[in-house]
Amino acid sequence: MQEGDGPVGRADALDAQVLAHFAEVIQPAERALPNPQTEELAALLARRRQVLVMQHAEQMRLERTAPSVQKRIRVHLRWLTAELGGLDQDLDERIEQSPVWRAREDLLRSVPGSAQ
Repeated sequence: MQEGDGPVGRADALDAQVLAHFAEVIQPAERALPNPQTEELAALLARRRQVLVMQHAEQMRLERTAPSVQKRIRVHLRWLTAELGGLDQDLDERIEQSPVWRAREDLLRSVPGSAQ
């Protein structure tokens, strides 16, 4: 039996034809694959958002919990704040190391009224 024979091979060939026709009709815009620097920056930003969510959740718990637990929550909040500082530092370093991201940052900072 040769490759392409049998139900699986025919299904793969049909799938390829359908996808090719779809791409021909839709003509999706080309997109560049993210480079490793962009992927790392995206991962750091995602982690920063996660830490902010945790920080907010802990702050809400602090206001609604027994005093005996508040001390532990405050310890965690201090750790989360330090983690945010470390993430911000890592992000700044990655942006500074990348000419593309440094140019984007400069452009954003040049917009009147943008956060500096």
